[in-house]
Amino acid sequence: MSGAAARAYEIVKAEIINGRLAGKTRLKEAELAELTGVSRTPVREALRWLEADGLVVMNPNSGAHVAVWSAEDLREITDLRALLESFGASLAAKKITAEQIAELESLQARMEAAIAQANAESLGLLAGLNKEFHLAIIGATGNHRLVSTLQSIVEGPLIFRKFAVFSPEQIERSFSHHRDLIAALKAGDSDWAESTMRSHIFAARSADAKLEQAAEAAKQ
Repeated sequence: MSGAAARAYEIVKAEIINGRLAGKTRLKEAELAELTGVSRTPVREALRWLEADGLVVMNPNSGAHVAVWSAEDLREITDLRALLESFGASLAAKKITAEQIAELESLQARMEAAIAQANAESLGLLAGLNKEFHLAIIGATGNHRLVSTLQSIVEGPLIFRKFAVFSPEQIERSFSHHRDLIAALKAGDSDWAESTMRSHIFAARSADAKLEQAAEAAKQ
């Protein structure tokens, strides 16, 4: 991805994540070029990457639109994550290296720094770091099939969108779970890591409820 396309990608993604570009919104290249400060060619490239992320739907007849997800999509993804990521955390506790734990600690520190900034870009940065954190734990399992299965789920738009409706208290609870996960992995305690990951994912159901309401409203 070119530098201009990367800029457009990050700006438009942030607008979708924070809800300023709602589901079904038509994405016109000229308007996005003005928004992002780049020409229409890198905007088109950025839209293709956003389509691959599941954030944008491209239609030959109607053009690009912000994707809309159903309430059932949200529930299914949460259930899959709880099942597979908790299993992954259990495996990771047996195999994770000191270097991989250091990476998790660094990612968590960067997340806390991002939320402390409290600006328009912090939400997108936080979501990206959170994705890296979860994928790093799964990567530590060495189980390539599990990594492949979970990657599209953890990188999916619904995970990004949750931060848009999290309260400060929910974000702090999420961070507390992250710190407990790191402690469990350091201790090599599979049961602790598994139960903490499951609790961490199910604790986000309150965010799911808000997103489900938004999804149903977008369908009307």
